[in-house]
Amino acid sequence: MVSKCANPECSAPFRYLRSGKLFRVEMERDPLVSQAVEPMFATRNPVRRAHYFWLCDGCSSKVKLVIGKDGIATEPLVRAQAATAGS
Repeated sequence: MVSKCANPECSAPFRYLRSGKLFRVEMERDPLVSQAVEPMFATRNPVRRAHYFWLCDGCSSKVKLVIGKDGIATEPLVRAQAATAGS
């Protein structure tokens, strides 16, 4: 369940779907379970599960969500725009 903005630097509470951006990401590993606990729940065939992340209006204009090895993180949009402008 989404309760706040996915940007760790923001504490905006999630209240409505009409503001911000909601993302659905399928992951094999639960981003909320620590790596120390995860081996206890490991199975031979990992199950992909949908996880939801939300960026508030303010953050969605400044950062984007990126999927990394350790889960979901935010990255500034400025850096992404500068990389595509240089091409």
